[in-house]
Amino acid sequence: MERKQKINKISWVIKHWRLTIFGVLLAFIVVSLVSIGVYKQITSQSTSVGLKDIGELSTQSAIVREVNMIDESRTIFGMQVPFTNSKQLYSYEVEIKAGYDFSKIRLERNTASKRLTVILPKLSITSKSLVDGSLKVYYDKQSIFKPINVEETEEARQKMIHAAIKTAKKTKLFENARQNAERLITEFLKRDQANKDYEIIFK
Repeated sequence: MERKQKINKISWVIKHWRLTIFGVLLAFIVVSLVSIGVYKQITSQSTSVGLKDIGELSTQSAIVREVNMIDESRTIFGMQVPFTNSKQLYSYEVEIKAGYDFSKIRLERNTASKRLTVILPKLSITSKSLVDGSLKVYYDKQSIFKPINVEETEEARQKMIHAAIKTAKKTKLFENARQNAERLITEFLKRDQANKDYEIIFK
């Protein structure tokens, strides 16, 4: 009788042990399938999300030295009053940066042709500023009757910045900014294994 009870107990343990192993394996398979699905979803979205996280990025900069002269005098009835002339001749270096808002980049994936099309937004000036410490004064004569004021100085600086932008564009600032952006984006996309077999083209 005692022996029979031991045999029944062993059978019960073996039976439940098998059920436990089966349950663990089943749970492992389910978790694995879910994980694979999540991984694929994350992989497919990681590229576009990663580009959006970059935000606005300058991909090319140019430094242009602009020369400006302020020549002001008091006038009466359109005539310059003697000894009221103030004149400044100086130059500043202006740094101009161009780039893209990466959050506006769109990606189109064609699985049939294995092409990944990158649609870039409009290229823009991302930064424009006078370089600190770059001021060079060539001539400065101020009249106490018509001193050059802060408003005139600021207006002259803004004109210098706008002139520097035109000069920078002539030096292929935008062309170089686009080339650098394409190179940067290509390297970024190639890091994703999902894109390794794709041809990357830009529009």
